[in-house]
Amino acid sequence: IKQEKNVHVSHILIAYTGAVRAPEDIERTQEEAFELAKEIKEKADKGESFESLALKYSNDDSNKKSGGLLEVPAGGGTYVTEFEEAALNELTEVDQTTNPIETPFGYHLIKAREINEASEESIMEEQVNFGIIFFAEKPVEWELTTMNGNFVKTTDIIFDENYKPFIEINLSNEGKELLHTLTEENDKEILGVFIGNELITSFTVKEVNGSGIITIKTPSNTQEADKTKEKFDLAPLPAPIIFIEDLAGTNQESAEEPEQE
Repeated sequence: IKQEKNVHVSHILIAYTGAVRAPEDIERTQEEAFELAKEIKEKADKGESFESLALKYSNDDSNKKSGGLLEVPAGGGTYVTEFEEAALNELTEVDQTTNPIETPFGYHLIKAREINEASEESIMEEQVNFGIIFFAEKPVEWELTTMNGNFVKTTDIIFDENYKPFIEINLSNEGKELLHTLTEENDKEILGVFIGNELITSFTVKEVNGSGIITIKTPSNTQEADKTKEKFDLAPLPAPIIFIEDLAGTNQESAEEPEQE
């Protein structure tokens, strides 16, 4: 079993005008944000509580009341690259705090709460393999729609309140109208988003989409999000991007076979 290094952290975010998801009332410049982050670091180094500093200064409202504590540890690719690299490479001791780290969201001060070093362990145990075999009455088919790459206006990487990335496809006005029609006429049907022959994601239509925006939440980290965005950016146009799934009923058989190691 291989375990990569991960670090449980707290952080203080100092945003500035123009930074990603910066609060509307933020008026400080990037230079002012950097200077403020350095001042806060000095206060922390002199013994002021990181938690109280987070409550007073942090612009990340989702966790400032908990002292900036982040639920998911750095090291799994959940956070933006600059944040992950700083947490993994600069934090070597518990309670250590980084210098200001710049990301698209602003400047961060990152404090180590728990450090789990990389490890590898071999475990030998009796195993039982259990397999389920599905037999389709006919192959899965995807019905072509008229939605293609010509209707894509922009493809962006967006981060939610926990800094988890997802892909947002913004369609042109014509694409917006077509998506509205597709979701209106295919209620409870499964639509698939493709790039060439590769299925990127699929979803069941639950309501009419009149926003002209397709959200893809399958990337598990920023690296996967970057790769998915690059695929959309490089895909030849007008390649079809949305299909309707036509799936027959299935029968299934199971088999159980013990295996000794």
